[in-house]
Amino acid sequence: MGGVIMKLARFFPHIVRRMALVGMTGLILFTMAACGEGLSDRINEIVDEITRQIREQIEEQFKPDKNRDFYELFDRVADYHYDRPEPSDLWLAAIAGLLSGVTDETLVEDITEALDLDIGSEETFLLVFAAINEFDESEMTEDDYWMLAMFAVLSSLEDPYSRYVRFEDFAALQQGSQESFVGIGVGVENADNNIRIVHIFPNSPAEGAGIMPGDVITHVDGVDVREASYEMALSLVLGKVDTEVELGIKRPGLASILTLTMIRSVIPTPTAVGELIEVDARLMGYLRINTFGNQTAAITEEILEGFIAAGYEGLIIDVRNNSGGALGTLNALLALFMQGSEDVPFFTIDWVDSDTPQKFYSTGEPIVDVPMVLLTNGFSASASEVFASALHERGNVEILGETTFGKGSVQTAFQLGGPLGDYVWLTVGNWFTAAGVNVRGVGYEPSLPVEQNPYLNTPPIFVGETVYELDDEHELIEVAQRILKALGFGETLDVNGILDSATAAALEAFQAANDLPLSGQLDPQTAVALTTAITAYRNNPDHDDQRQAAIAFLLGLLAEDLEPELTLPKLPTTGEEQPLA
Repeated sequence: MGGVIMKLARFFPHIVRRMALVGMTGLILFTMAACGEGLSDRINEIVDEITRQIREQIEEQFKPDKNRDFYELFDRVADYHYDRPEPSDLWLAAIAGLLSGVTDETLVEDITEALDLDIGSEETFLLVFAAINEFDESEMTEDDYWMLAMFAVLSSLEDPYSRYVRFEDFAALQQGSQESFVGIGVGVENADNNIRIVHIFPNSPAEGAGIMPGDVITHVDGVDVREASYEMALSLVLGKVDTEVELGIKRPGLASILTLTMIRSVIPTPTAVGELIEVDARLMGYLRINTFGNQTAAITEEILEGFIAAGYEGLIIDVRNNSGGALGTLNALLALFMQGSEDVPFFTIDWVDSDTPQKFYSTGEPIVDVPMVLLTNGFSASASEVFASALHERGNVEILGETTFGKGSVQTAFQLGGPLGDYVWLTVGNWFTAAGVNVRGVGYEPSLPVEQNPYLNTPPIFVGETVYELDDEHELIEVAQRILKALGFGETLDVNGILDSATAAALEAFQAANDLPLSGQLDPQTAVALTTAITAYRNNPDHDDQRQAAIAFLLGLLAEDLEPELTLPKLPTTGEEQPLA
């Protein structure tokens, strides 16, 4: 106990001085009683009194209602995160967070030497905080340190889906499940805390500016957002209608950062859209689910009823580039396509606060009774994967395309009680397919693998005022070569970024076909024409190899009046649950 007092006294000598009288009394008692009975108890009383006064001062200075957000976040993580972390580990993380903000190495060494930082506790955390508050001479504020502690607690989870979200940023996140929003017209995902583009809305400012799936936003109006939180960066991209925003874009394959300017507009974002396709006198419905919002089931039902009224014979469901959404809408949506029961659920969720997995199913009558096929790709994530797996394993629907993203967890947002109204987004469960599989990190494989037309990922080209001539070498020449090959000019071109004689001939052929001056050079006018042409190419569904394969698959079923055979995926052989996504 004496060692603790020395540690406390190191940082709070004024309290120890106030306790001098108590200490002297103990010394007198020691002299009087020599080694008599009760001496140890009296010394312990003195120590306890000193400790009590120090703790009272610390708790008065840093009591929970001074920063409710930290304490509520800590309790939410300890009680509701799927991993159920040990509180002592969370306190150690919070302490490390505090110390990470201290630039005075000597102060860090003194604190580390004076206090036992091997075992995490609230008392140690408060002592460290008090010592920093007393001796740190940097410009860091108390609020800064509270934030460091919160971020450190979340970071210790090693869970990319658990994060702190500001109140204003949370509102931006909710826009994705609405039917319209003000922005540039892109669907995005959180890629290592960066904004990565996964979908471009047709006729949007983003499409006009040449943004591509896979692009990562690095700057917003000159501000580098690579170190900012995902939510903060997203809120900067969004804004008021008819306002200008300049984005820095890191595009895969390009060394330099592109700068693109566009005007924000109202983007209609129906969570589901449909169209009828007639091929070889067969009428098929095409249902694209962009995200899973609160109204998606009702909108989808209306689309399907339109297909039924038109006499459709087959259905293509497309969840490519759908990064997920509200899990609560899935049951109602799946009920439109198939039935389930407690013994045959669509999927299950293992919640942190329940010993029994929750089963999701519907016993209602489905409205779809035609052959179906479902499209997925590597950007199909979360709720999209739940939807796809349920249709495949319980609805006898073949999945065509590419393996999905691999997000097997469920998150919930908890609003904190502080004055700012911020949130903490936590993983609270893992979901499992009907066959008991969690897709974390591996994705859900299609039963009918089909690679996409690689030219659909060909970006537009921006050369500014530069003219590239014979024998020039540049990454934009490589983009031009890819576009020329996609459009059928110079199919044997080497895509190497060098404007060689074959590339010059292909450019001249393209220029002739588009009534441009024949130069064989990559000039601004030719670049604009190439961008226009590749945009039209990407938007033409005839070039969508996966969609065309889905149509061909359905035509084959309809011609033979067959239902696809079902092969359930194998259950995990280890019998262990998949780790947290």
